Amino acid sequence: MTQTRCYALKVFLEHEPPSLCTLKGDIFISPHGRLCGIGNEAHLSGEVLANRYKVHLLGRIQKRYGAGSSVEVVEGSSSRDVAARIEKDSKRVLDRLAKVK
Repeated sequence: MTQTRCYALKVFLEHEPPSLCTLKGDIFISPHGRLCGIGNEAHLSGEVLANRYKVHLLGRIQKRYGAGSSVEVVEGSSSRDVAARIEKDSKRVLDRLAKVK
């Protein structure tokens, strides 16, 4: 099987609210801009798109969870066939970014 490369946004919160205690492990951002656990994160097609999404969401995350909160672009790969998911998530994020301009 070939490896499929994708990018995701991992979140580090300064103040974690009690409502997030149901999330186990690392916190990511979904294609809809919400915090989520592993498995529901946005799978993005490129690092440039991931960085644009990060810049778009960072201010909102810092306002809600503290100025010390940060977002990091992480690269991943999967041997599963995730091409359709990467395409769908990337389109959702591009549509979201297009509405801002």
